Amino acid sequence: MIVNLLLTAVLAICALCDIKRRQLPLTVLLAGLLTGAGVMIMQTGLQPALLARLFLGALPGAVLLSVSLGTGGAVGLGDAALFMVSGVYLGFWENLFLLLMSLLLAGLWGTGMLVTKMGGRKTTLPLAPFVLVSFAALEVLKVVCR
Repeated sequence: MIVNLLLTAVLAICALCDIKRRQLPLTVLLAGLLTGAGVMIMQTGLQPALLARLFLGALPGAVLLSVSLGTGGAVGLGDAALFMVSGVYLGFWENLFLLLMSLLLAGLWGTGMLVTKMGGRKTTLPLAPFVLVSFAALEVLKVVCR
């Protein structure tokens, strides 16, 4: 429960900053990463399995980081860091699902902008708001599917 609240706070702050400034606050991302790892260690103790979970959880963000570097910034470095942080909280599969849902929502939004002529092919979208909405949907799905 506390893990979800912490991640929600990080995502909400990042979403607001991404909308307003098109930049994610490094201090919030770093604090979220350290807090998430600290809470996980306090809950389960420092074990090799936990370290593997933290590493694997951050893997989708690391892949995004390589995509960002390979495409000259088509995907923001902050977005990659955001998925590394969320992976610490969620683990690999949930983080991968979060990434896919976020990209799907952003793609649908972008398509709507193209169709309504509110944006063009080169229009950039802030990703963090879609991550926040996707995380909320993921949490609702977890409750409904229990």
